[in-house]
Amino acid sequence: MPYLSPEHPEISPKDILSWGFDDAEYDQDKPLWIDASDPSRSVSANQTRTIIKQLVAGFRKAGLKPGDTVCITSFSDIYYSVLVLGIIAAGCVFTGTNPAYTPLELEHHLRAARVKMVIGEPELLPAILATSAGTELLAHEQQQRGKDGGGGGSAVDRPRRILIFDHHIPLSTPPTSETPNTTTTSSSSSSHPSWRTLLHHGSQDWHRLPTTPTPPTTPPANATTPAMLLFSSGTSGLPKPVPLTHANLIAQHVLANAHTSSSSPHLSSLPGWHPHIRRLSFLPPFHAAIAPSLHVGALRSGDATYVQRRFDAEGALRAIATYAITDVIAVPPCVLAIVNLPPAVLRDPACGMGSVRNSSRFAAFRSHRQKWRVYY
Repeated sequence: MPYLSPEHPEISPKDILSWGFDDAEYDQDKPLWIDASDPSRSVSANQTRTIIKQLVAGFRKAGLKPGDTVCITSFSDIYYSVLVLGIIAAGCVFTGTNPAYTPLELEHHLRAARVKMVIGEPELLPAILATSAGTELLAHEQQQRGKDGGGGGSAVDRPRRILIFDHHIPLSTPPTSETPNTTTTSSSSSSHPSWRTLLHHGSQDWHRLPTTPTPPTTPPANATTPAMLLFSSGTSGLPKPVPLTHANLIAQHVLANAHTSSSSPHLSSLPGWHPHIRRLSFLPPFHAAIAPSLHVGALRSGDATYVQRRFDAEGALRAIATYAITDVIAVPPCVLAIVNLPPAVLRDPACGMGSVRNSSRFAAFRSHRQKWRVYY
């Protein structure tokens, strides 16, 4: 039984999707995730809801069951978050791999997470297919092709377990039955369908968790149902999968934003305060430092989140100045890369950080000298 402080925020017993959509207090037609390099590419909450329901139907058509793990191997994109939420909405568990992983590291990740489906950028799939775990997924896919009639069946009719995350192609573009994967090796020359094939099986509601009151000694369903499987740093060995439940992610958002929301009296008293929060995300979307706020927190808060595909110090500064970014989450290597930019760049008005009001940093600097450079 938990011992609570006299003042504590309530943690919703709902699943992430119900908590995010049903209780939203913002305009769900405004852009939510925005491409920092091309702001004409964006996704609103209402668009996200539609895509998520299509993904739920697609994942179920593919034979995935609640609790199955789906892996995304990709750099960041506005549709990465939508796909993560679609995985969770189907009752499955999201995990993401580092695009820089070697086949050995990928093998460990896929095995430890017990991955049942991989959705990856075309240039990153060869490393997946080079692992024995990837080979097993490929064998499962070939089995499905046999059921489709010796490989002639449509991938739209039966979604497969290895899909191409061709997020650069508009969703309105009809997926062909096969998307050639020219980056695969000759031993894995078979092509793979687009993730957009998941969107052509109708629409189904997300996997809603029961919210009926439970005895004090019994945790609610959202506290025992995993939503993400993120990996530890591996300091004392190989990285280890760490499950985060729906309740974990909801609690993290509530506790982290209880005193930093746009309605906070503390923030509203600061000079230059603006009621509209605009975030910039440049950390890897699979990383524990950013995944909860990028994929889940943005849906709940409705704060505009500009997404940078990969971290680029000068590009990040220009995005902050261009979009008047107010909130940033960073790690020491990113901060040091920014302060180490040439003085001419740091003095450029187009690279200013004057709009930033809230900056969160994870991990610690390696030395006092590094910290001194940042703060002084």
